[in-house]
Amino acid sequence: MARRFGIICEFAGAGRIFNKDCRNRRGCVGLSEVKVYDDQLEKALKILKRKLAQDGTFKEIKRRRFYEKPSVKKKRKRAEAAKRRAKASKKSTRRTFE
Repeated sequence: MARRFGIICEFAGAGRIFNKDCRNRRGCVGLSEVKVYDDQLEKALKILKRKLAQDGTFKEIKRRRFYEKPSVKKKRKRAEAAKRRAKASKKSTRRTFE
């Protein structure tokens, strides 16, 4: 018998469950879940933490703890976009030489 294990988002409002890839206009709805077999809670927690880290959930929770001014938000988004572009160009140049 498997039990389901999820995480409730602390910034999404009362009772909302968070999953990055399942969003609507108002914020967070959806569920990141891990099935627990044979009462292996430690293993399930490890898997859940890895899923949430890959989704960017922890980063988003940390970012949303405090209000972010619009100017700071724009600056952060520009920096993230530049980082993504640099990473993509680095990958493409590496592929052309191989």
